[in-house]
Amino acid sequence: AWMALFAAGLAPLPGETARQHLRRAGESLPDAAGAFSLLAARYDRERYGPADAGQAPAAVRAAEARMARAALADLRRAFARRLGRLRVLAIEWEARRAAGSAASRAARPGDGRLSA
Repeated sequence: AWMALFAAGLAPLPGETARQHLRRAGESLPDAAGAFSLLAARYDRERYGPADAGQAPAAVRAAEARMARAALADLRRAFARRLGRLRVLAIEWEARRAAGSAASRAARPGDGRLSA
């Protein structure tokens, strides 16, 4: 979703908080405003909430995860309408490829450079 925001011309502005950025994105994509709001609240809770916030009962964590997945699906549909389905698929592919490359680099010992 992050890369799609950039592709849609909705990159964060300098000094803009995550909540402000997602509110502005919701104004630009009104059909996804609820999803942006939910994800902003979840980010704030995870980032700035109490340290034991992750200790919620399993049923609560599962419900929150389902809501977050539904919000991401709403965003995907909104971006597909805005950017076109093929463009969204290309963005998602690139994000997965980049994440896979980062994960494989992290799994390798050393600093990633060839040794002499």
